[in-house]
Amino acid sequence: MCACACDSYGQHVTTHDVVTGAMTHSFTYNVNSDYARLLRVSHVSAGVSVVVKRDYRLHAQQLTTMATPGALQRLSQSQRQLRCRVTTDSNGLLASLTTASSVTTRLRYVRDTGLLVSRVSAGLQTARVYEYSADGRVTSVTWSSGRQCSVSTSGVDNSHHHSDIHSSKTATR
Repeated sequence: MCACACDSYGQHVTTHDVVTGAMTHSFTYNVNSDYARLLRVSHVSAGVSVVVKRDYRLHAQQLTTMATPGALQRLSQSQRQLRCRVTTDSNGLLASLTTASSVTTRLRYVRDTGLLVSRVSAGLQTARVYEYSADGRVTSVTWSSGRQCSVSTSGVDNSHHHSDIHSSKTATR
């Protein structure tokens, strides 16, 4: 389990392991304001960061995985610096991600809310479809294999419950 810490603008700045209290991830933004854009996500213990290269409109163009000097010894040459090409839609949301091995994942969103509707990886022949409640919480995830995971939230203590439903491909919506 993990706990997230946000700054006064609501930006996710750190993630901590709730058992050990150790920081697992840190997030860096270009400015401290409501208009900030994510620049870097660092996995603290692994010594690896993902750096976001942006264009003049601040839309993401490329993601680069970079290792810290201490982590370089543990990683192969091909793992030390990986690049993904990304595109964003007119709202600045991630529209596609193409890996160095040419696997492209496309994302679609609900127009009014920006919630993720689907994720399709053409090269891997996989897809996920997300459904939400009226208040914007995920209620189910359906995989291209037909597997479905339902998520519910208890209104009393805001706890989350999930159940996996394994069904055949013909049973998917």
